Amino acid sequence: MYDLPSINYLQKNLPKRDIWKEETKKKVNQYWNAQLKSEALGKTSLKNMNIENLEIGKTAQVWNLQNQPRLELRKAIIKTRMMTGSYILQSDKHKFTHFIAEPLCQLCNTENEDIVHMVTSCPVLSTVREKYYVEMKKEILDSIDPIKWNTFCCNKMEITRLILDCNNFKGTLSISNELT
Repeated sequence: MYDLPSINYLQKNLPKRDIWKEETKKKVNQYWNAQLKSEALGKTSLKNMNIENLEIGKTAQVWNLQNQPRLELRKAIIKTRMMTGSYILQSDKHKFTHFIAEPLCQLCNTENEDIVHMVTSCPVLSTVREKYYVEMKKEILDSIDPIKWNTFCCNKMEITRLILDCNNFKGTLSISNELT
């Protein structure tokens, strides 16, 4: 399963303890990283997350919060829930309550509240969104052709994925490490 040497080989060629531990850890992590990525690809709830960056033993980018105030931790919790599809929105409540709860956004009452509406379309959240979106757009436009941006920005689902996890587009849009 982990593609480790056979017991017969190890009896004849006994490795040093540190080398054996390192090799074993590497092989076990390789196996479980492959399993994690394979299973994650089949999870629709993870469509907003860059699965290629998932790695056993490494913290996700969203949790790099050393010496940050509590507010940043709260933001990271909300962002992670949105990225993993576990943030409950009105459209989810509508499904879970067998259509008793209204799917309309309780902030604007104009559209069904799903992740795309909340992140890209809700007029009540536009001032909060613009604060971050303008900076992100400027950073990206500094490194790509505006025509490519205009083609990309027409798709609200892609914009949602960009806002939730910039790493989804690090290669496509030439996103710098400052944004991630």
